[in-house]
Amino acid sequence: MPESGYRIWHMLQSCGKGALGLMNEKAYKAMNFAGTANITVGIIVVVVGVAVGIISIISGARLLKEKKGLTF
Repeated sequence: MPESGYRIWHMLQSCGKGALGLMNEKAYKAMNFAGTANITVGIIVVVVGVAVGIISIISGARLLKEKKGLTF
């Protein structure tokens, strides 16, 4: 192992984390952020879907109500 590589390896080991530990931590943080973002987007989609459904039911009810007064 070259001298500079040994120093880097020694610094990582002295911190209590190996190189793989640092990579795993980065991957864990990225997955955590992705999961949080997915849950947030899912909640927003559900709320928007419910709102659009309610609005369409109300609009349909109004159309049916106004249909009785229509004459051709």
